[in-house]
Formats: sequence, C-alpha cells, structure tokens
Amino acid sequence: MTTPIPSTGIDANNSVNRFWRFNNSGLTIGTAVSATFTFVAGDVDAGANTANFIVQRYDGTNWNPTTLVAANPLNTQASNVTLLVAGNNDFAVGDPLVGFNGGPGAFNAFETTTPAGAVLGRLYTKLVGAAFTVSIVAVSNNTVNAAPPTTALTVDVIDASPVGGTLTAASNCRTTWVTVIQTQTMPAAVAWASGRVNVTITAPAKAVRNARIRVTQGANVGCSTDNFSIRPTGFTITTSAATGGIAASQTGTSGAPTIKTGASFNLTASSVVGYDGTPVVDNTKIVGTPTAGNIGGVFAAASVLTGTASGNAFYYSEVGNVGLSTDAVVDSGFTSVDQTTDCVVSSTSRLSRTRSSAKAVTEATLASSRPTAIGQRIRPKELYSVPLLKILQTQLGIQIVRAQETIDAVPADPDVAHRLGITVLHPVMHMRRIMFTTGDRPFEVVETFYRADKYHYSVNLVRVKRKGKWKWKTEVETSA
Repeated sequence: MTTPIPSTGIDANNSVNRFWRFNNSGLTIGTAVSATFTFVAGDVDAGANTANFIVQRYDGTNWNPTTLVAANPLNTQASNVTLLVAGNNDFAVGDPLVGFNGGPGAFNAFETTTPAGAVLGRLYTKLVGAAFTVSIVAVSNNTVNAAPPTTALTVDVIDASPVGGTLTAASNCRTTWVTVIQTQTMPAAVAWASGRVNVTITAPAKAVRNARIRVTQGANVGCSTDNFSIRPTGFTITTSAATGGIAASQTGTSGAPTIKTGASFNLTASSVVGYDGTPVVDNTKIVGTPTAGNIGGVFAAASVLTGTASGNAFYYSEVGNVGLSTDAVVDSGFTSVDQTTDCVVSSTSRLSRTRSSAKAVTEATLASSRPTAIGQRIRPKELYSVPLLKILQTQLGIQIVRAQETIDAVPADPDVAHRLGITVLHPVMHMRRIMFTTGDRPFEVVETFYRADKYHYSVNLVRVKRKGKWKWKTEVETSA
C-alpha cells in the first residue's frame, strides 16, 4: 500500500505496523461487511493503546471510516465496512489522532482540497479576522450520501474545548459543545454536488484553541471529525508605566528612560478576545546596538476576555539600544490541537514598528517593517507613485547607508503558498534584507519569498585590483 497512514485520522506513531487487504474474490461489490483485524503484540507501536484503536479503509483515493465494534488487545473488530470497491481494499488500524473522531455523524467538514468522494478529511489552522471556506459532505452509513435533502443548512463554528458530557454517535458531537463562535446559513435549495458543497465562513472575530464545524439540517446533525484552532494574526507589543514596573519605550537612540542592565521593565502583548495563551520572547529575534543581548522575564497567561498578556519583570542583558524584530514574541502552544502540517506558521510581534504586506503577485510575495515614528510621516498615497527610498532621502532627510542581505531556501508556509499559487511546503527562495541609516541604526526589514521556478539568483565575480592586490568584486542579479 503506497498511501501513508498520516493521510488518515490514525496516529502513525501509535498504530499497528501491518496492513490488511481484501481481495474481492467471493465478495459482493457495494455490500457492507464486518471484519476482525488480528495482529500480534510485536506489531503494535510502543505507547499505543489497543483499547482506543479504530479501523479505516483505503479505496485507492480516500480513507474511509468504519464502525467500531470492539477494540481488543490482539484484534480490532469493525462493521459497516462499505462500500467495497472493485480491486483491492486496504485497511489500517491504530489510535486516532488527538482530537480526531473516526466516526462521522450525518455530516462532516474538511478542507476544500480534500479529494472528491472523501468522507474523512482534515481542517487546518484558521486566522481571526479572515474568512475561510470548507467543504461539507453528507454522510450515511460511513459513506457519502450522494442525494441529501436540499433544505437549508446551518453551519456553526463551535468551541470544542469541553471534554465532558456525552459524545453522541449519530452526530459525532458532545453535549457540552454549546458555545458558538460563528454561524453561517445556507438557504434552501442547497446546491449539493455528489453529496458535497462548499461554504464560506464569515471572518471570526474571536480566537479559540479547539474548534469544530457543526452542520445542522433539521434533525440531522454532524460535527467535524477533525478539530482546529483559530489563532490571532499576531501580537502588538507595548510598554507602559501604567501596567506596572518601568516603561522602556522611546523612539530615539538616547534620552529617558534609561534602564540599567538587568533592571526590570514591563512588556504587554495584546491580541484578541479568546486568546488565553502564554507568549514567550524569542531571543534570536532581538535587535540591539552595539551588541544584541537577551531579554529575560516571562509573560503571565493572557485573559480570555481580553487576549492580553503582561509581565513587569523583564530585563535586558546588554547595554545600548534594544528592539524586537518580527516574530520576537511568539506562542507555539496555542494551536497545539493541530498537527504540524495543519498549522499556519508565524505570528507577528510589533514594538514601535508596523508590518504590512505588499500586493500579492504570482511570483513573489513581500513583507516589510519599519519604525512607526517614521511611517507616520509618510503619506500613504505617495507610496503608489514615489519610490520609498526617494521619499526617505528627499522629504524626510533619512539616508540609507548600507544593507545586510541573507538568502536561504525554505518550505512555503500556508500564507506564502496561497499568495504564490503553490502547494504548502513547496521550496521557495527567501530573501531577508535589513537596511541601516546613519549611526548603523536598523531601519527597515524586508522579507521576500520567490517562486523557485520563476526566479533565479546569480552572482557575477569580476577581478579588480585594489591597493596593488587582485580581489574579486561581486555583481548580484535577481531576475525572473
């Protein structure tokens, strides 16, 4: 069998290390059957719990659910193994992924990229303030219901954090999943196509660690087999004496306040309602002159009512100026219900700077950051007709004296992949440029992602004689 377990809802690290295959000799195509899948103790991954095992069937394109009858130490029994297809039918057995329920209700929901004919599928991390589209599939006896009613559907994004109550098999919903984050209605005459229809969910205004999609059509209800997170787009970092401790904010390179090395100051990370995580400082993203040091200290957990986390015992290990670059304050735990491949990576931290995205293009996408104090002096309309560097030099008197540029190859995250029209994890060329003004002060950070099949980066080396010695001079070219 060539399709790996990770494409199912089975945990590849907690499963049976063997597969089963039904050959259709003597079996009636399209008939549901019951089966017992037997294995030996040596086949089972260490840490797997055979009492939690589920069975899924691969039909050559999609993984399909079965109805669990019994999960025993050396075998797993399943029914509703349907519909058997002509050719081979492969099976896998193991623990379900954390948060993944193997048996759908009357409906399931998953990403629109899920193959046609699928009953099971995954839901990826979503962003507060961003609308998203999912596919709804009607389900009957663990297979696609190709002709569901066309009456109106109610599609809810619900908070699936509560673990109590009863998990109802007919709906795959818990009785404690009562908090609705967002509601969408599809009016009557739902345009099903082979038992499937897409619905766009209005941008949610609230973050939630553990969400699911619930679909209701009269008495028929189904909650998504997969859960997902809705995370903030980023943090706004501020410092103020009003929040306790010492405020460490200024826009110049000298003057008050002056804080001794190791003395405490405060930081506040603000996001959105619903965020209750604990952000941390990534010291690899600290900008400091003359030498970048480390910021110590911790944030308290954010209040779910405000989405704001604070700490008033932060300290800096060096002397000089210090700032936070993009992603200097992050939270990698808020989206823990999502698998690694389901995540939208990277939040944005801002301290006396702003972040904006350039117009999306098919070959490259760009983001830049610069100090707010300077950005506020630029009229937005001018950016459409006047080069930024010309505005800085002629209108604001700011001279860019040098730039530091690094280039590496990285996998495309979901945002970059969407902008460039490529698949997630597709290799792209990543260029990061830091521009400096007089006094070697970092001024602007520009990050650009290029499609590897659209751009190339070349370096021409020219021999020049300087002070009686021959040296290489580089001439760099980036082009489509």
